[in-house]
Amino acid sequence: MDANTEYKYLAELRFLGGSVEYYARATREQAARWLEAEQKQHAALRAAFDYEQRAKTFEQAQSAPVEKQAAAAEIFGHLEAFLGVWSRMSLLLFPQNEAKDAKRAARATHLRSVLSVPTTHLLSNRDLRNKWQHFDEVLDDLAGTYRLSQLLVRSDRFDAVARKESIRVLVVDKLSVEYAGVGTFDVDPMFTAGADVGRRAHEAIQTWTDRHPLPGAKV
Repeated sequence: MDANTEYKYLAELRFLGGSVEYYARATREQAARWLEAEQKQHAALRAAFDYEQRAKTFEQAQSAPVEKQAAAAEIFGHLEAFLGVWSRMSLLLFPQNEAKDAKRAARATHLRSVLSVPTTHLLSNRDLRNKWQHFDEVLDDLAGTYRLSQLLVRSDRFDAVARKESIRVLVVDKLSVEYAGVGTFDVDPMFTAGADVGRRAHEAIQTWTDRHPLPGAKV
């Protein structure tokens, strides 16, 4: 791969890695917001059985569900955007039909070598992105079987009943997504992997002239 082409790919990966860091931070912030609202809501529900406490927590009982819903929408949006970024990074390093496309294979092999990304890297897996983006197909198969299409829940409240009733479950405090019949995907390691590749791309740009000496430079 020539110097100019390599630089453009690395710059793209660096930018995408920075986007991963942004969505990771934003998702964690909204998850904390959701968990705080969840705690307030349950505290208000417990207080509802105490006449003296009921009036004090009335406003909290009204506002907490709204806050949870707003945070849930933000979490969903950030994860949706992150998985789009994940897909772009993944396809740069692990393109579809790599074995059948010599040009793509050469590009991916070169970039993985420059960035020291093994073929077993987490970015090689696009299963969560595919399930998330093609949820219509999941619903086609499972909508008649499960009561809920999606559920946000805390890990200590995610029991066998919730699992049996929900197609897609986001365990907020663990930042994991579970799909019925598919399995569980931990999002935090994906955040870490994407951001790490972005930093490696930045380092590769810093050492770009080591691989591609400028004209007249001493080698």
